[in-house]
Amino acid sequence: MILKILLRILFVTFVVGFVVNAYTVAYGEMADYGYLILYAIISTIIAGLFVYFEWRLQRNLVKEMVAVVFGIAGGLAVTVLLVMVAFLFLLPSTAVAEVGAGHMVTLAGAVVLTLEQIQPWVPLLMILCLYSGITIVLQTKDDFRFLIPYIDFSRRGTREGGLLLDSSALIDGRIADILETRLVQGPIVLPDYVIREMQALADSRDSMKRERGRRGLDMARRMQKSELYPVTLHQTNIPVDRPVDEELIRTAKELHARIVTTDFNLNKVAQLEGITIVNINDLANAIKPVVLPGQMMQLKLVRQGQESGQAVGYLGDGTMVVVEKSSANIGQTVMVEVTGSIQTSAGRMIFACPPGMSDEVAKDSRRSSTSGRFITDSNQES
Repeated sequence: MILKILLRILFVTFVVGFVVNAYTVAYGEMADYGYLILYAIISTIIAGLFVYFEWRLQRNLVKEMVAVVFGIAGGLAVTVLLVMVAFLFLLPSTAVAEVGAGHMVTLAGAVVLTLEQIQPWVPLLMILCLYSGITIVLQTKDDFRFLIPYIDFSRRGTREGGLLLDSSALIDGRIADILETRLVQGPIVLPDYVIREMQALADSRDSMKRERGRRGLDMARRMQKSELYPVTLHQTNIPVDRPVDEELIRTAKELHARIVTTDFNLNKVAQLEGITIVNINDLANAIKPVVLPGQMMQLKLVRQGQESGQAVGYLGDGTMVVVEKSSANIGQTVMVEVTGSIQTSAGRMIFACPPGMSDEVAKDSRRSSTSGRFITDSNQES
């Protein structure tokens, strides 16, 4: 960080020194210190703005620097063009003025006099053109392919900008197994603020948070060592207290990337912002074997359900199974019959009952729903 600051200070100093030296050499003893100070101030402001843009845009520095090179080239081209126009415009008037003053002037002499008139304005004109060129290219780089054929600074016209990993996806761990199947294509992006978030969890006093943070860091290390897919650490300068979800959405827009997460709330917010989401739970649900009503399975009941008589168990992948009329069997491994299932972005829930009791459970459900409608209708009439 200190080295970068020193380089930026040296850059500003060099630009100001170059402009001041160019003016001094051009005018020598005729140099006006008022103009000298003016050039120094203007060059300092422009160099400072250049450094500011470089600092703000260093998250994607290679692409930005290529855009800056084209901006400089365009600015220099415009400067040369304007100098030529000014020269051609002033040359006749300079020759006429010299002849009118009774001086003998040749074409070469008129050219020299015209260049002397233009020379004081060339540094300022060049700085303004360079600044304008760099600014325009940086602001329009995402659509730059319309200006220069076969050169495209944007990732929109080629392919997806990659997969941007959330801390929840790293802690979950399934993303590494999915990527190793080569089912998902594209570069993998690990933002540094996500790494810092997991490091903060790993340093937490809460044992559960500490375990989650360490698991996420281990998963990030495993993915970086993999040779099956490219992993890039995305460097930023955001404050530590900046909300990670907000920064993920901003980074996804900047890189045109898809966010990989298991966070249900981030999923909804990102969809509102127009960001493409890869929800690992949705992907897992899509490739799970279909559980059909009437299917028998063996399940250990571990706790009481929300409703009376319900018991809850879990499959090997963590899927919750709610079993009706089985609260007396909590702590036992029993056979159950599947009656239905629900799939959501938060996961899958399966409903079951003891074998041979599916009809009775269905009747109880219809009776409960009918009673609910009766009570609602009675309340509305009253």
